[in-house]
Amino acid sequence: MSSPQVTPYTNPRQIPKNVMALLRVHARNSNVILPILEKAEKGELLSGTHLWITHKASQSPNAFDFMLSISEGYMGSYPAFIITTWPTQRLTRENLHEPIDALVRELARRVPLRRVYSIFAPTAISVMFAELWERHTLIKALKSKPYYEAKLSFCTAQTLQLKLFNPDPDFIYKLRPAKVDDLAGVSSLCLEFAQGSDPFILEQDGADEEAEYLISNGLVWVCEITNTNTGESDIPCIVAYTRNSKTVATITKVCTSTKWRGRKCAERLVAEVCRCFLSKADSVALYVAHDNGAANKVYSNVGFVGLEPGSSPVTGVDDWVEIGFDRNSVDLGHW
Repeated sequence: MSSPQVTPYTNPRQIPKNVMALLRVHARNSNVILPILEKAEKGELLSGTHLWITHKASQSPNAFDFMLSISEGYMGSYPAFIITTWPTQRLTRENLHEPIDALVRELARRVPLRRVYSIFAPTAISVMFAELWERHTLIKALKSKPYYEAKLSFCTAQTLQLKLFNPDPDFIYKLRPAKVDDLAGVSSLCLEFAQGSDPFILEQDGADEEAEYLISNGLVWVCEITNTNTGESDIPCIVAYTRNSKTVATITKVCTSTKWRGRKCAERLVAEVCRCFLSKADSVALYVAHDNGAANKVYSNVGFVGLEPGSSPVTGVDDWVEIGFDRNSVDLGHW
């Protein structure tokens, strides 16, 4: 019997065309990996250390069954990401042990152990990876308190719900791409968002850097509110989208200032961003935390599927989890 194929790539140009084609078939699920590879395809230089590892079972008809990535984002090192072409019901402990163990062993040979500060993947995969990585490296996995537990959802032109909001005589709402003049407002919301994203906390300098990057690269929209009585304007809400492929845009940050909540700023802005993207993309994806009921309601109202309490399972809407490793033994990144 032939052995499974575990193949590492350190240069995106090494990745075969059939692997790229399969990533595009699973573009929503691959939103943590595919956008960086498509940037490289366009000739953009990737800074920092990057590694991709594929696993293909000996009898698999696919180009790969699992793909792991170690890559760099605009604010620092990303977690280890793993995506799969398997359906959710196949992700059992019995089925996962061999492929994830093979990925763990190859990853440990290829990168310093301190580089792997967390794993983000569909829940069953993350749990198996954390268990096997801890066993192989003796670096404790923080399984009892994951960094992030979320559901991957998506919105399409068919599910998008555009609403007419009741007019507000005291305020004018303008939904638009952010511009340089919005730097302070965007930075303030990046800082506020990070405060609830332990351990990925930002100081003011980091928030300023992130805001400047998002604005200069056209990766963030704002809701601008103007008081009709005083003429004063404010930026109460932002929507950032930093992982975008040819067919899928991914919303990666939504934040509304505490003082402006209750005015449906996020719902208005997310809906408008989706409307804009869905004129050229097949779908818009995002992750939403299980314990963030307000966000789940907002996204469901816009047309993101599988988020209604008690709703039937939707293919492609899956649970993901980020599990960290002992912070004394790793170098924490940011994403």
